[in-house]
Amino acid sequence: MVKYVQSINMFVLYNAHKFNKGEKSKMKKFLALAIVAVITVALCVSASASAALRVDADKLYELFENNTGANTVTAEKKDGYVTFTASGDDPFFAFPEPLNPGVDAKYAVVKYRTGDEGVNTIDFYLKIAEPHAQSAGLTRDGEWHFVVVDLSKPFPESMDSIWDGTIARLDPMTGSVNGKSIDIAFIEFYASEAEANEAASEGAPEEPSNPGSGDAAIIAIAAVGCIALAGAVVAKKVK
Repeated sequence: MVKYVQSINMFVLYNAHKFNKGEKSKMKKFLALAIVAVITVALCVSASASAALRVDADKLYELFENNTGANTVTAEKKDGYVTFTASGDDPFFAFPEPLNPGVDAKYAVVKYRTGDEGVNTIDFYLKIAEPHAQSAGLTRDGEWHFVVVDLSKPFPESMDSIWDGTIARLDPMTGSVNGKSIDIAFIEFYASEAEANEAASEGAPEEPSNPGSGDAAIIAIAAVGCIALAGAVVAKKVK
């Protein structure tokens, strides 16, 4: 947000000094264009994607601690993430109540880290048993990565999808995972694949927000202030 305000500020003040006496019409056109730029920036910011639901490390650990059934998996809360360790090849836990991101928010973004070979995917179960949705193959280099999961796409593909906007169970890792682990920092849910991919490519915000009524308004107010300042500078100059 700050960088947008700074850019508009620099643009307006730099160009304000270019007007000479008798160029009031040009000044008016310039200020009009600057106002259009403010509105455009505000609209762009307000259109930024925000998560329908965010499960951060604290919430994820709380869900595990209060689970209604866990199989061959333990969880340890650390600084900003949860480490899941498997003691068998089918680790999972059932949520105390189904997560409900909503039927439209069918794309999950997971921030994860693992360096263990054999850790293949992260699975979301729509019910305690089947059907479930499966992530793409995970990167196992010990660095943080993001994976996007289409929760409405069942696995295997021949299974009928019954996506209703709720998730009952999480398999934090699948494959030959006995004795292996994965770190999960958060899970976010988005209404479109484009929004999910954007969040993943940008690293996903620490806290989801709807900037439509907050950041956009601040940007607009700050930028209008810059324009007003430039207008005063120019008015003084063209007198």
